[in-house]
Amino acid sequence: MADSGDVELKALSVDDATLPVIDLSGLFTENAEDKAAVAQALGEAARTSGFFYITGHGVSQDQMDAIFAASKEFHEKPRSFKMKTWSGFTTNHRGYVPFEENGSCFPKIINFYEAWDMSFEAPEDHPDYLAGWRMTGPNVWPEIAGWRDTVSAYYDTVSKLGLRMLDALGSGLDVPTEELTRHLACHASQLRLLGYVENDMTQTKDLTGISAHSDFGCFTIMLQGAPGLQVMNAYDVWIEAPPIPG
Repeated sequence: MADSGDVELKALSVDDATLPVIDLSGLFTENAEDKAAVAQALGEAARTSGFFYITGHGVSQDQMDAIFAASKEFHEKPRSFKMKTWSGFTTNHRGYVPFEENGSCFPKIINFYEAWDMSFEAPEDHPDYLAGWRMTGPNVWPEIAGWRDTVSAYYDTVSKLGLRMLDALGSGLDVPTEELTRHLACHASQLRLLGYVENDMTQTKDLTGISAHSDFGCFTIMLQGAPGLQVMNAYDVWIEAPPIPG
């Protein structure tokens, strides 16, 4: 499969229902060849499958277990508790998002999931927050002992991973190191803790766990807790993307 120019893309089988697994450990060394190999693999996957699994990412299993436990603890709280940190109380979309607010066509189209959102922690006197920038400012936190520390630590770890991956993707495009990440001193990288709402309604295109969508960021790093995710491959075919250990 090739485009109108001279760049030939890796051919994909219509029946191919797998995604590449990329080991990122080379990005954590000082070896230029190892980093270049990872950058090439990321670039190829981004141009072909568009989605990929990552290993060797530096996020410990303990940290992954902890963030799942924190998400479960929050989402199992009564709605009255969660609404104390409702995102509607903020000007920069932080905190709890009820399922009826996830999507613009409720109740015709219902996404049966709720979320808790946070982003880069900017103080209330930050000039961007004072100027009313929608994605800048302080986070809000539920009153759960130790919860803020657990979630903040995960966010910090994965944010650093994202910046490292962005540098690698830039390298694959012949962009100088840190040319992209130097613009992200107060980035809008968002962490969403998702909880799916149990219900007995029959799934349709308008009633689903979470409907088909494209994310707004440069890329999304997702930690899955259970099967159910599907992604669209290069042939516009939905394929299963089940979680794999680590």
